[in-house]
Amino acid sequence: MKKICKNDKVYAVYSSVHDNATSPNQFQFLIAEERSDWITEDKEAIQVSRMCYNKGKIFRKHKHILRPRLNNYTQEAFIVVQGKLEATICDENGEFIEKVLLHQGDVLACLKGSHSFQVVEDSSIFFEVKNGCFTSVDEDKVFL
Repeated sequence: MKKICKNDKVYAVYSSVHDNATSPNQFQFLIAEERSDWITEDKEAIQVSRMCYNKGKIFRKHKHILRPRLNNYTQEAFIVVQGKLEATICDENGEFIEKVLLHQGDVLACLKGSHSFQVVEDSSIFFEVKNGCFTSVDEDKVFL
């Protein structure tokens, strides 16, 4: 896991499935240590974890308690299923911090500041997950 920071503020967090693989194209590997690694901190509006478990792991049936939460800003997580994306992370003023190349199996959580993406490989498939509710581009985004 890698934190993308500026002036002691975490703007994004990046985690790769390649962190546990022995080669960049290897996705089938034995998990020696089963665990959940939380990528984002408890205080963030979006919670992301990487879970590593072998066959037979059971998560007990559960539901979540209705607990109203106030979120004043949107955070997003991007999960690459296939292909490659290049993410540019910037501060609140649009000033460049870092570029990250996302491969299959990678996740990037954008927590603060601004960001942009470029698809760099044909047939790229990725998920975007964010805390809602999203009403419209005019109400929820400012383009820099």
